[in-house]
Amino acid sequence: RKYMNNEEVLFSGDDKVGVFVKIPLYDKELEDAAEEWLDMLVEADCNINPDAIVLFDSDRERDIFQDARHSMPANSLEIVQHRGTFTIMTDALVPENKFTEFMEFSNNIIESENMDYLSFGHLGDCHIHFMILPEKEQLDRAVELYDKIIAKSAELGGVYSGEHGTGKRKRADFLRCFGSDAVEQVRKTKLAIDPDLLLNRGNLFE
Repeated sequence: RKYMNNEEVLFSGDDKVGVFVKIPLYDKELEDAAEEWLDMLVEADCNINPDAIVLFDSDRERDIFQDARHSMPANSLEIVQHRGTFTIMTDALVPENKFTEFMEFSNNIIESENMDYLSFGHLGDCHIHFMILPEKEQLDRAVELYDKIIAKSAELGGVYSGEHGTGKRKRADFLRCFGSDAVEQVRKTKLAIDPDLLLNRGNLFE
């Protein structure tokens, strides 16, 4: 919340978690769909506060939400630049039946180091980003925590990258997740269309 624009609009009191539900409307009126979802959320027995639910039923309100959503990584980037470090963000996702274990593991190891971080992402895909915002003296340890989270995702049958692809910084993650045989498969495929290895040098192999 502290890294989010429009926080005072989207949160009520001490609520620590915000869940955004985007619902397509086909043959229902907005009010009917909203009431149906309100009933489902309240009956879900997951401590939803019905008085804290916000309905984005205008372009202005939807713009407020989009600004809040995209402000979190942007504002955190400013903070680490001020600290002279950089953000360390995971992109891992795991199977649904392992999601709780993965969340508890990741939160616990970051909090145990007393590091500043935020988490946000796509609950429906079991895909949460942990963005660590280290101080200079914490930078090496933050990288180690990233590696532990990625290793845990692989251990639980997940993957290291749910949406942001593989670059040079994730070469070791690909190897850990898929193994050396997969790297060789990619190399052979690449040679078929890029025989001189000119494109994306070093992303998966030297």
